[in-house]
Amino acid sequence: MLPQIACRKVYLRIRDQLLEENLVTEQQISQCRRLFDGRGKLFSHSTVFRLSQEFPANFSRELHLTVVGSEELLYLNFSLYRTLADGLQRFPWTGSGLACFEPSNSPQYAGRRVVHLRITKIVTPVACTIEGYKGWLLKPEEGQLLTHLPRGHRTPEPWAYDIDAKRNLAAALRILWNSSRIP
Repeated sequence: MLPQIACRKVYLRIRDQLLEENLVTEQQISQCRRLFDGRGKLFSHSTVFRLSQEFPANFSRELHLTVVGSEELLYLNFSLYRTLADGLQRFPWTGSGLACFEPSNSPQYAGRRVVHLRITKIVTPVACTIEGYKGWLLKPEEGQLLTHLPRGHRTPEPWAYDIDAKRNLAAALRILWNSSRIP
């Protein structure tokens, strides 16, 4: 809510009151203006500031998040839950839950900055949308890392992403990593 209060004139009195009561600083207001001014409406439920922060996950849609760091803001849109089935891009699962990104502690990624996606809570039951589906993305399970079956492998592995890659997804995940103060 602070970004809206900092950037919109309609909230001027609320902003003044927060400053007067020392609940926020001018520096925080300025930082919000720098990052959010002119960005349009923000949805707090899909705005993340650090790894381990929960956000809503609809398993039959693309993932849309606003990722906020101390100096930049990125919109993250990616098709994590989509797969190729019968020659078409499809979402194999319905249902929803809460999820979060977290740093990997797997020995295979030692010395690298790699994140996983954990499904922290299932809100609406998960069901398969493709009859006989045996694709790469396994059923999302509450409390578990999102798991997939890598091409050519027989053993499922947690989805993992190297945040030092040169992609928009990596840039957004680097913001979360850096905001989480992970060594």
